This record gives sequence, C-alpha cells and structure tokens, in this order.
Amino acid sequence: MFPRGERLHTRRVAARFDGAPGASPGVVRAMVSVLLFTALATQLALIAWGDLKGWRIRNAANLGLACTWVFYAALFSSAPAALVHGAFALAMFAAMIVPFRRGWLGGGDVKFLAAAFLWVGPAGALSFCLALLPATLGYLALARARIVPCERVGGLHRVPFGPLGGVALAAALMGPADL
Repeated sequence: MFPRGERLHTRRVAARFDGAPGASPGVVRAMVSVLLFTALATQLALIAWGDLKGWRIRNAANLGLACTWVFYAALFSSAPAALVHGAFALAMFAAMIVPFRRGWLGGGDVKFLAAAFLWVGPAGALSFCLALLPATLGYLALARARIVPCERVGGLHRVPFGPLGGVALAAALMGPADL
C-alpha cells in the first residue's frame, strides 16, 4: 500500500497513544492498525449490504471509507505518500466521469471506487483492478444464471458494485503492493 521507506512514523504513533502502561511502540502501532482495518472491514461490509439490498452506495459510507484512510495515512504514512494517494484518487475520480455520464457506473460507485483508489494508491491500483475484473465477470456469470440479483437497463446489466469493489479492495490490501 505505502512504499516501505515511507512507513517511518512508529515513534509519532507511539507518542500519540503512549497512555497504555508497558506497551511498546510496536504493540501500540499494531493495535491501532488492527482497529483501523476492523473499521475498514466493517465499512466495506455495510457498503456491500446496502448495495445488495437497495442498489445504492450512500455518500456517508463513501465518506467514512475516505475518512478511515485519512486516519490511517495520518498515523502510518508520510505527507508525500499521502499526497500521492490523494492525487491519484482524484485523478481516478475524474477518469470515471465518462463511464458515469454514459450510465455504466452509478454516482455511488464512482465515489466508492475513488475512495478505494485512495486506499490502494498507484502502487496497488493494478492489484485492485486485477481483483475487480474477475469479481465483476464472476458476478455477471452468476447473474446470467439468475443466481444473484441483476437488472437490465438499456441493454446493459446493472450489478451491485459495492460487494465486488469491497472484495477487490480487501484482496488488494492483503496482497502484495507491487506486481
């Protein structure tokens, strides 16, 4: 997710959470990281559930996903790396305007993908896309077999993108950052 040389803020994180008696900086760093990734997993599950049930990804859910990354970046990343991730997510958001205008993606999907690209950054974008492609194709195959929900709108299949993006984001974050 972040290049190895840019994860140098262990002492800063430990100083912020130094209230735990006997906790070493590595333990504090691990505890905070686990809490943030638990929040991320919860948000991805809520986004997936909401999209499956109501065909919508709410703005608050996308904002929560982005805010969790801001916390993560503030604690575990350098400012230049965070700026690169932010600029990359903004560029991807701008690039997804065309598919949105053509009706290929919904507004919530575009914002969700931008927040996901914020998490993976340029180094993990290929991993994310390579995980998203088979998830989407597999879902479309199951939709054709009428196993999972799907709507046809103007000759296109409309699928709930939240679960697919959530699986792809989790896979990209757990896998290697560089392919």
